[in-house]
Amino acid sequence: MRSCLGVLSGLSIAALAALPASALPLAPSPVPETASVLPVAQGCGPGWWRGPWGHCR
Repeated sequence: MRSCLGVLSGLSIAALAALPASALPLAPSPVPETASVLPVAQGCGPGWWRGPWGHCR
């Protein structure tokens, strides 16, 4: 019983390893021209900056 369970678990791991991984897309998704992206300084907002302790000033 133990050897049968070992063989089945080994075969299942081998089957999962044989599947192709699609973690990286082939081409990046296009950004639409009408995207309203506002660049901000360090995540604080326009006209603000990070202070010495990480707070927005």
